Amino acid sequence: FRLASTMSGKLKRKESPLPKGQMVTVLAVQLCEAFQTNIIFPFIVFMIRDFGIAETEHDVGRLSGILAASFSLAQFASGFAWGYLSDVLGRRRVILLGVFGCFLATGVFATAKTFSQALIGRILAGLLNGNMGVLKSFVAEITDSSNRGRAFSYLPLAWGLGCIIAPMLGGGLARPAVQYPGIPWGPFEYFPYLLPCLGAMLLQGVTSLLVLFVMVEPVNTARSFRKPLAPPRTQASVGQGTAHLLADAEFGKVGEEPVALELQEAPLDDSSALAPPDDDYGFGFDVTSHSNYLQQQDEEGEDPPARLQAVLFQRKPLLAIGVYMLIALIYICFDEMIPVLMATPPDLGGLGLGSAEIGTLLAGAGVSLFVVVLLVVPWLLANCRLLMILRVHFLIVSPTFVCFPYLHLLQPHASWAPKAVAIIALCIKHGVGGAGFTAMVVMITNSCPLSHLGALNGLAQSLASLVRGLGPWAAGWLWTQSITPDMAAYFPLRHATIFWAMGVLGYVSALASFLIPATIQYPYEEQPAGTKREARRHGPNPQ
Repeated sequence: FRLASTMSGKLKRKESPLPKGQMVTVLAVQLCEAFQTNIIFPFIVFMIRDFGIAETEHDVGRLSGILAASFSLAQFASGFAWGYLSDVLGRRRVILLGVFGCFLATGVFATAKTFSQALIGRILAGLLNGNMGVLKSFVAEITDSSNRGRAFSYLPLAWGLGCIIAPMLGGGLARPAVQYPGIPWGPFEYFPYLLPCLGAMLLQGVTSLLVLFVMVEPVNTARSFRKPLAPPRTQASVGQGTAHLLADAEFGKVGEEPVALELQEAPLDDSSALAPPDDDYGFGFDVTSHSNYLQQQDEEGEDPPARLQAVLFQRKPLLAIGVYMLIALIYICFDEMIPVLMATPPDLGGLGLGSAEIGTLLAGAGVSLFVVVLLVVPWLLANCRLLMILRVHFLIVSPTFVCFPYLHLLQPHASWAPKAVAIIALCIKHGVGGAGFTAMVVMITNSCPLSHLGALNGLAQSLASLVRGLGPWAAGWLWTQSITPDMAAYFPLRHATIFWAMGVLGYVSALASFLIPATIQYPYEEQPAGTKREARRHGPNPQ
C-alpha cells in the first residue's frame, strides 16, 4: 500500500485533549519555580539586617540585591547544561533532579545564620535547577500544533499564582515570634525564616512525588531521535512501517499530528513505494520519532539529526532568543520598579502607598492574568499569527509603562484616581503580557527540532536569567540617579526615565521581531522548506 497525506494548513484541526496528569505535574513544577523566585522578597531586607553585617541602609540594599540576583545568575551558569542533559537523559529525570535540588537548597537558605550561608543556598538553588527551560521542552513533546498554544498559556498562569501566594506566605510567616508574640514558636524563634521556607519545601516535596509517579517521559523522547535511520528498506520494512503508522493514526499518539490517511494500492516492485516521496511519510524508520524527514535531508548537507551547534546557531533560534531576552529584561525591570514607584512620596513623583495597598493592587491586577490566559489567549493562538500577537503586545504595553510615573498628577483632582488608573494599567500589562509571552515561548519551541529542544530552551532560559539578574541592578541604578537633585541636568525626565526606557525598549523589541523568519509560526516539523509548492501546501495560517 501507499500512504498519502491529505493534510492542509487551511483546514481547521480539531484541538487534541491535553493529557491531564502530565499538565497537572507541569503546573506544579512551574508553581515551584515561582515560589523559589518570589518567596524571599518580603523578608530579604529583614534577613540582611538580622545578619548584622550591614552598617547603613545603603548596605542593606546592596546586599539584598546581591542575594536576589545570585539565583538568576546561577541559573545563567547552569541553564544550558541542564537543557542539554535533558536531551540525553530525558526530560522527566532532569525535572526530578531540579525539584529535589531546590528542596535541598531551600533548606540551606532557610536555616542560614550568616550572609554566606544564605548566598550559598540561593546559588545552589539556581545551579541545581534548570527546570524552567526543560519544562517548556517537555510541554512541546506532550502536545501537537492543535493544543500546544493552550498548554503553553497555562505556564504564566501557574507562575502568576505563585507570584501571588509566595509573597503572602513569605511576608505572613517570616519572623513569627516578632509578628505574633506570646506564642512559643520553638525552633522558629532561632530560625526566623524557616517557617515560610517550609511551605515552599512542602510544595517541592509533593511536586517531586508527582514527577516520580505521575509524569511520563514523552513518546518523542530526545533519545529516540538519536537512533540512526534504518539501512535501505525492503518490502518487509515497508509493511512494518505501514503497520506502525496505522497504529499511531488509530490510537492517536501524544505529540503527533493528526493525519488523514488515504490508502492506495501500489505494486510491490514499484520503487517509488520504497522511497520517501514528496507528500508521503517515509517508511523503514521509527515513524513515531521522525521530525520532518525531508527537511532534515536538506539541512546544510548534514545527516539527520543535525549537529547541535548547527541547530542552535542558526538565524531563526538566535533571533527568537534575542527577542525573548528583551521581553525578560523589560518585565523584570517593571516588576522591580513598580513597587518602588508606588511607595515613593508624591512630591518625588510616586503614589505614597503603604505595603498593604501595594500588595492589594498587585494581587488584584494579577486576577486579569487568569482571565486572559483562560479565555483570550487560546482564541488568539487559534486565530492569529504568533508574530502578530507578539508585535501588538509590544505596541500596547509600551505606552502603558510610560503612563505610570505620571499617575501622581491625578491625586489633586481625586484621591482614588491614581489607584484606579494604576490597577487598570496593571491589568492591561498582565493580560497582554501573558499573551505576548506565550506567543514568544511557542515560537522558540518552533525554531528547533525536538532532538535539540532541551538544549535550545536551556540556552534561552540561561540568557534570560542573565538579564533577570542584571536588569534589577541596572534599573535601580538608573532610578537612583534620576531622582538625585545633582543629576537633574542629565536626566530631564527625572523619575520617569526608567519607565520611558522600558517603553522605548518595547518598541525596539517590536522592530526586532520583524527580523524573525515568518516560518517560525509553524511547528518545526511542519515548516515549509522554502519552495512555493510547500508554502502553498501549508496554507496562510500556522494552526
